[in-house]
Amino acid sequence: MRKISAVLTALGIASLSLAVPAATAHAAAQPVHTCKDAWYGATSGYFYAYDGINCVGFLGKASGNDSNWGNGSGPFQGGDTNKAGSVLNKGTSGMAVAVYNGTGTDWGGGYSCLARSEYYASNLSDDKFSSGAGVNNGISSHRWAWNSECYGHFWARCRMPGMDGIAATERILAEAAAGPGTPEQEPGLPRVLVLTTFDLDEYVYAALRAGASGFLLKDTGPERLLEAVHAVARGDMLFAPSVTRRLIEAYVQRAEPVPDSPASLEALTAREREVLRLTARGLSNTEIAEQLFISEATVKTHLNRTMTKLDLDSRAQAVVVAYETGLVVPGGSAG
Repeated sequence: MRKISAVLTALGIASLSLAVPAATAHAAAQPVHTCKDAWYGATSGYFYAYDGINCVGFLGKASGNDSNWGNGSGPFQGGDTNKAGSVLNKGTSGMAVAVYNGTGTDWGGGYSCLARSEYYASNLSDDKFSSGAGVNNGISSHRWAWNSECYGHFWARCRMPGMDGIAATERILAEAAAGPGTPEQEPGLPRVLVLTTFDLDEYVYAALRAGASGFLLKDTGPERLLEAVHAVARGDMLFAPSVTRRLIEAYVQRAEPVPDSPASLEALTAREREVLRLTARGLSNTEIAEQLFISEATVKTHLNRTMTKLDLDSRAQAVVVAYETGLVVPGGSAG
């Protein structure tokens, strides 16, 4: 495995792509209206819809549900149905707006969601309902829903322009591993700290398997975020408390017997397995060195050899392997 200078890359898995309309010669001198502008001017507690991108062309706003945008009652009426090109959610924290391409209070048909913490979707042309139909010019009803009700049906906010955050993580680490390096350079691949809006297991596991070294939510405070940056830069791992709890619970529920010597780890020496086990327990390199009475440099050497033998790109992936092979049992002692 190539060694290059370690850097920290923060990726917003739940980033929004903000499309800006092409300016005409006449409009070139005019300020471009964006959903960010609309957000600051919006009333708290409301969902807004617009017939153009970038929150241009106001259709209506609603603090409640509307099961039919095409009838003559409710906040959205008649011509509002199947016209929305961008939407904005300034509702209650923890609540999403579920939009549908069907009508009726049974809330049938395809749907998709916009979380409060996502603020807005400035261009719906690339978004899909759960049915596979396009969201752009396809919304005919909406309701408020808890984020948990929308599991798996948010508008792929893990997308960023060109590629999603998971793919970007994989590419950053893969290209770094394949790039030029010299013995004089500090060992280690770039470290990726994932920042996301959604506290969903599918994103957590995908990020870990891609090689991310940490996973935090976007509501993380500035002090906590700064601590995370330093921790990941040191080579440690750091997760949002809710993520850590669910990871542990998931492994505790496993019923498979734990082998004495996992087959996939047979290539490791006894010391390498011990370093891997302590790493998976959450100990830093310094703590492992103190516990095993070896130098921190030796810990790094063992861990780097382990990652090479197991074809891993990050400390996070090493932890996943330790749990998946049964080397570490949740609830056990770190000693």
